[in-house]
Amino acid sequence: MIERIVEMELPAGEKLIIEKNRIQGERLRPDAARLAIVTGSHGDELEGQYICYETARRLKEGLQFLSGTVDIYPALNPLGIDVVQRTSPLGNVDMNRVFPGSPDGTLLEQAAARIVEDLEVGNRISPEYGSRIVDGIFNVMKLLGMWKDREDMLAQG
Repeated sequence: MIERIVEMELPAGEKLIIEKNRIQGERLRPDAARLAIVTGSHGDELEGQYICYETARRLKEGLQFLSGTVDIYPALNPLGIDVVQRTSPLGNVDMNRVFPGSPDGTLLEQAAARIVEDLEVGNRISPEYGSRIVDGIFNVMKLLGMWKDREDMLAQG
């Protein structure tokens, strides 16, 4: 299911639109893990869009095996992708340098803040379990059914 995360008016009547593709497994449980795949912050790095497309296609073919949720954010810098330019055409700004953004900042800072807010919604991993990298690995392993809970993962190293 495609969900709009950001929709902001631009000059000349255009819009900045950032979407995510939410894929949920058929075996979805109330305590199911969530994995977020985020690409497209640099408009000239198009490999991420292909990875997102292939990942979504393959997940949809095997929904019966998926017990969690995968959120795919294929284009954090859609304006840069449109012109195949690393930075956003709005002020020549590198989107990686804008995060975590600010609700009261520039247009791109506001967009980044909305993306971060959406990424944090539903994150069931507690901060005391280390960095977001460790959290991400746990989410992947839980989605694959390799570990039941954090304690099991931590016990196995």
